[in-house]
Amino acid sequence: MQDSTMISSAVRSVGKVRNDFHHHNEYEILFVEDGAVELQVGQKHYTAGPNTLILLANLEKHSLSPCSDTYARYCVTLHVPVTDMCIQDPELLNLLKNHTDTFSHCLDVSEIRDTVLDIFRRIVDCPCDIPYADQLAACYITELLIHVRGRFPQLQEQTCRGRILAVQKHLDRHFAEPLRIADICRSYYISPHYLSHQFKELTGYSPKQYLTLLRLKHAAISIHDTETPINQIADACGFSDINNFCKQFKREYGCTPTEFREKSKGDLRAIDN
Repeated sequence: MQDSTMISSAVRSVGKVRNDFHHHNEYEILFVEDGAVELQVGQKHYTAGPNTLILLANLEKHSLSPCSDTYARYCVTLHVPVTDMCIQDPELLNLLKNHTDTFSHCLDVSEIRDTVLDIFRRIVDCPCDIPYADQLAACYITELLIHVRGRFPQLQEQTCRGRILAVQKHLDRHFAEPLRIADICRSYYISPHYLSHQFKELTGYSPKQYLTLLRLKHAAISIHDTETPINQIADACGFSDINNFCKQFKREYGCTPTEFREKSKGDLRAIDN
């Protein structure tokens, strides 16, 4: 599929899965239909049995390893910019992005299994070349997230005041521009203290941390997917100081931008072989 589409891939697979520690430049939603799998996301470990829904943010390092003789799953990957544009409700979009330390990636959806399974079947069976395929995809994914949001309100226990969500949306859309938190506070009639406290309740990060993470993720995607010079990518993602960018990047991803690009090329060569 093209980058302009929301769903990059949608498959039902049985048996073997990739079990090395890796990440994708896309949101990933998995549904364990049968069997069980061991999942590691960062330092977190899960055992995902039948009827488990798995939500993974882009660039979230993880590994999967089947732990039963039979294993069947649905896997849907979503193009990040298109998904961010199509899913307008920040509460729903937060289920896919910037997961905090307290976020549970595995959800037991046994009580709504038939509904979830039906949605995944529709996603996989929907031809990508029919009229309004993208709109259908957006409807299916939104429907799924609505059911998850309703079934697991604890995922959004954080305060979700309208202005805080508006600030988050502003950062999502304008991250590459020169931004000052103080100016944003004035624009949305919010005190810096209130914004800092409530924004962290919502996302797990301060506004400044969230903005930096957002810029780094977009930079990592460009480094992974393009041959654009790294200094140009840094500037395009809102970093005016290349040295600060490299320092922040290494702190977040454990390697320099150049090393990240080389490793990404190595991963692609391994897949091709």
